Amino acid sequence: MQEVGLVGERHPTRTVRGFVLFAEASLDPGTEPWHSLMERDPDAPLRRAYLPDVLRRLAQAVPDHPLLGVFLPYLEDDLERLRGHAPAVYSQLKAAAVPAQARQYCLDVFQSWLMARFKTRSLEEILKMLGELTPLEETRAYKELVAKGEAIGRQEGRQREERLILRQLQRRIGPVPQAQQTRIAALPIEQLEALGEALLDFADPADLNRWLADQ
Repeated sequence: MQEVGLVGERHPTRTVRGFVLFAEASLDPGTEPWHSLMERDPDAPLRRAYLPDVLRRLAQAVPDHPLLGVFLPYLEDDLERLRGHAPAVYSQLKAAAVPAQARQYCLDVFQSWLMARFKTRSLEEILKMLGELTPLEETRAYKELVAKGEAIGRQEGRQREERLILRQLQRRIGPVPQAQQTRIAALPIEQLEALGEALLDFADPADLNRWLADQ
């Protein structure tokens, strides 16, 4: 509610309302005084809804809405029923009459939730379950996983390089002050590698100071 108040202060001429969506009714803490206010006043500035109720109303109004399929892995408790319905829902999502970016987002979320529900299955097994014939290495999900792995690998490699350089500096010129460690941590990888070579010629802390000042 604090955020609603802040928006209202920035836009005093507008009517500002808050909306809270709970995944299920049991997660609603019933915080007062807003709980009682929403119970007695349908026009209260803060409103709430529960996801299952929203989806039920959506199913009645727009039975083929893509979001109904996207939320299937979240709402279906029975894994066998989910396994049986997933391929048809996936096909419907692929053919949904929505912008390409929104359609791809729906497909990605659907796949992610299926992986969360079928924890023992790999991404490739999930795609086979869905009848996805695209080779695993060509799927967007696979490419994103590879890219994330590569980014983590680069970060871990940089951290190892940084620790090695700090140990070498300590051997050559003594303890490295925290301020200089912070500057070294901020160096691009190319400059970090250059420092690894330059420190072989350092004789005292002043050499490190001069090298950092030149960067």
